[in-house]
Amino acid sequence: MSELIVTVRGTSESRIAPERATVRVAAETDGGDRAAVIADVHRAVEPLRASLADLQARGAVETWSNPRVSIWAERPWNDAGAQLEPVHHASLVLTAVFADLEAVSGWLDDVSAGPSVRIDGIDWHLTPTTARRLERETAAAAVGDAVERATAHAGAIGRTKLEPLDVADAGLLSPAPEPAAERAALKGMMMDAAGSPGFAVTPADVVVTAAVDARFRAS
Repeated sequence: MSELIVTVRGTSESRIAPERATVRVAAETDGGDRAAVIADVHRAVEPLRASLADLQARGAVETWSNPRVSIWAERPWNDAGAQLEPVHHASLVLTAVFADLEAVSGWLDDVSAGPSVRIDGIDWHLTPTTARRLERETAAAAVGDAVERATAHAGAIGRTKLEPLDVADAGLLSPAPEPAAERAALKGMMMDAAGSPGFAVTPADVVVTAAVDARFRAS
């Protein structure tokens, strides 16, 4: 019986509820006086800092920081085509990692009531320990899928024994490499459409995918 080489790709996908939410909130102000604008943005952000410090003390927030400050100016034009005096802008972004996902909606509802506050986005994700475990499990499941595919292919032509020759991340056994695995922390907020004065945030599942290429000798 001639030698038969079976090459397959195994894939796997896992979905799991997020364990953490990284929330970004910005305080923004503008005006004609640069010093006043900077002072205003710091006043606007103080209640946000105080509330995050309180949530951290209670264990709802894991960490928080204000990693980005932006100050810029522009000279707008009026309808007559004349350039006006400079308008100064200031923005200060706070980032908080929530361990208590149920606290996210209430906090965003509270802080977004401020006239100078903008919700900049939410990322749903896992703790590093869970992410590593899930990646390992998903990769192992992808290998198992490859074995099942190869067994089915070989069995269809009467070969019953498989000897593994190569197993690699997807693309490494072919001329066109592609990512072996990716984790997508899905982003977004679902606003409460029931007409309430606030809004609800619905966590999106974290999706982990893995793919492997494998070669077997079938006999």
